[in-house]
Amino acid sequence: MIAQWIMVRNMIRGMHHLLSRIPFIKSVYQVSRDVFSALFSEGKKTFKCPVMIPFPSYPNRAIGFHVGDVPVECQSKVNEPLSAVFMPTSPIRFPAYYFLSTKKT
Repeated sequence: MIAQWIMVRNMIRGMHHLLSRIPFIKSVYQVSRDVFSALFSEGKKTFKCPVMIPFPSYPNRAIGFHVGDVPVECQSKVNEPLSAVFMPTSPIRFPAYYFLSTKKT
């Protein structure tokens, strides 16, 4: 049992190392790993819940994640309650959109 656990752990480490070295697969693997760890982590939830927002224009919609409350300075400028939404792009994790969208039930 212990030998199997050590063997499986080493195989997972080896696959992680291999996938982290292949140029195109590396970026896709790291992005998917980061998103899965943020969505399914046991500790503090980074993404509260998935939301759909009109993007780039009204009839079209995109999936984003509710990430928290809007700063008071921004909220005080608008009459409607706002929600902070993060919309990742793929396959590169750095360019993403951060929206302040109106809350609708």
